[in-house]
Amino acid sequence: MRLMNDFYDVMNSTNTINHPENLRKYVMKITWKRLILIWDNASFHLSMTVRKYINTQKDWLTIIHLPKKAPYLNPNERKVNERIKSDVCTNRFYEYIEDQKAAISEYLDKRFGRWE
Repeated sequence: MRLMNDFYDVMNSTNTINHPENLRKYVMKITWKRLILIWDNASFHLSMTVRKYINTQKDWLTIIHLPKKAPYLNPNERKVNERIKSDVCTNRFYEYIEDQKAAISEYLDKRFGRWE
C-alpha cells in the first residue's frame, strides 16, 4: 500500500480541490482510468466550489461521501490519524509546526512508503 500525503495549513475549498488534482498527476502516470475518493462531510468537501469542480471532473473522478455523524466508517480516522496521534504526537512537544509536519511525513513514509 502506498500513501500520498500533502500538508495544508488550513483546509478550505481551494486545498480540497488541490488534493485530487495532485492525485490526478499520479493516476495519469500509471494509466488508471478512474480515481475514487471517499470523503467525510467536512464543510470544505461540500462547498459549492468543490461541488462544481467535481461535476466537471466526472470522466476520471468519483467522490463518495460517508454518512453524516459516522466517523467510525472512516478508516482514515480510525487507522491513520489515531496512529499518528499515538506514535508521533503523544507526549511530544514540537517547537515549530514544520518539525511536527516533518515527523508525521517521516512516519507516513516509513509506514506506507511514498508515491513518486
